[in-house]
Amino acid sequence: MKVERLDFLPDQNTFFEKYIQPGKPVIIKGQLSKKELENWTPAGLKSIIGDMEIVANSADSGKYIIDPETGIVMAEHEHIAFSEYMDRVEVGKEYLNLQHWPLLNILEELKENCWNPDFLHEEIIDNERLWIGAKNTITSLHYDTFNNFIIQYYGKKKITLFHAEQIGNLYCHPLGTKSPHLSRVNINAPDLDKHPDFAKAESAEVVINSGDILFIPSCCFHQVENLDLSISVAIWWDNYVEQLMLPGITRYAHAFYNDIPIQYSQLIGVDRFEEIFDYCEYAKKGGNYKLASILACAGMEEQIRRTYILKCEDIEEISDVNLAIEEAILLVKELQKGGVINEGLACKTLDMLEIGKGFETDDDGYFTKDMAESYIDLGKIYSQENKAAISI
Repeated sequence: MKVERLDFLPDQNTFFEKYIQPGKPVIIKGQLSKKELENWTPAGLKSIIGDMEIVANSADSGKYIIDPETGIVMAEHEHIAFSEYMDRVEVGKEYLNLQHWPLLNILEELKENCWNPDFLHEEIIDNERLWIGAKNTITSLHYDTFNNFIIQYYGKKKITLFHAEQIGNLYCHPLGTKSPHLSRVNINAPDLDKHPDFAKAESAEVVINSGDILFIPSCCFHQVENLDLSISVAIWWDNYVEQLMLPGITRYAHAFYNDIPIQYSQLIGVDRFEEIFDYCEYAKKGGNYKLASILACAGMEEQIRRTYILKCEDIEEISDVNLAIEEAILLVKELQKGGVINEGLACKTLDMLEIGKGFETDDDGYFTKDMAESYIDLGKIYSQENKAAISI
C-alpha cells in the first residue's frame, strides 16, 4: 500500500473519491502556519493548560496494550498536574503517555487553535482528542470505526498502516472480548507459527513530522510509535454510508452491541438518528443482513431511549417509534424468508415488536420503563443469536 503526500487539501468530493471511499491513507502538508504550531509546543501548552489535573499513563516497556478482557489500557495511571507531566515527558526518562484526553471540549482556546477542514462540520465530528507521548511509546496495532485526521503539532511519529481489507491476516481478538478491533500480532516481532497469515499482510510505514496531517480511513489498521516527544490531536469523524460494508464495521457492531449500553453511534460512528434506517437499508441492499438486523434493533432502541430516558417533549418522536417498529417488522420478516435468521428468533422478535405497539404511555405521554427494557432486550437477543455466525 502506497501512501501519497500532498501539499494541499483536496476539495470534499475529490477527497471522498480518492481517499475515503477506497480506504486510502494520505499525508497532507502545508496546512499549519508557524504561528499555529507555536501554540502546541510543550511551552505553549503549559502556558495555556497550567496545573489542570490529568491522568497520565506509564508502561514499563513503552508499549501500550489494551487488555482484551476488560478493554482497559494495561498501564499505571497517575493523577498529576499537566505542567508536571510535561516536565517529566521532556526529561524523557519514563514511558509516559497522555491518551484520548478530550481537551478540546474543555479549553475553548485550544479548540480555536486546532486545524479543522471546512467540510468537517460539528455534527459529524465524534471526538477531538489530545495525545502527548514520550519518545519510544507505542500504541499497538488496531483499527477504529471512525475516519481520523491525526494532526502532528510537535515531534514525529512512525505509523504502520494496513488496509481494512487485510483484517483476515491480522488476527483480531475474538468476539466476546472487549477488544475485537485489536490485532494479536506483535508486528515488530511476529510469531508466524501462531499467526501464519500475517506473512501475507501488506503494509505501509510512514513518518509524520511537525505540521503534517495524516488521514486514516475507517477500519484501517494502524500502529503508532512516537519517535520524539510527540504532541498531536486526533479528530474522529463519522463514516459515510458507503463505508458500512467494511468487515470491521460489522465485526465491531456485533461485539459491542451486546456489551455496551447502546447508542447506535457506537456501532457505526453516526450521531444523526434520522439516518439510521438509510444505513440499515444500505446494509441490506449490500447483502450485509446481519448488520442490517443490528441497525434495525439499534434504531428502535435509540428512539425508545430518547423518548423515555431523555424525556423528549416533541410528540412527533413518539410517532416515529411506531414507524421504527413497522420498519423492523418488515425487515425481520424479510430476513426470516431469506433464511438469514432462524424461525424461532424471528417469531420471538415479531412477538416483541407487536407487543411493543400495544404499550401504553405514562400520564405524561412518555413510554414506560417496561417498553424501554423490552427493546433493549431485543437488541441483546440479536447479538447473542448471531454472534456465532460471524466468521471474520
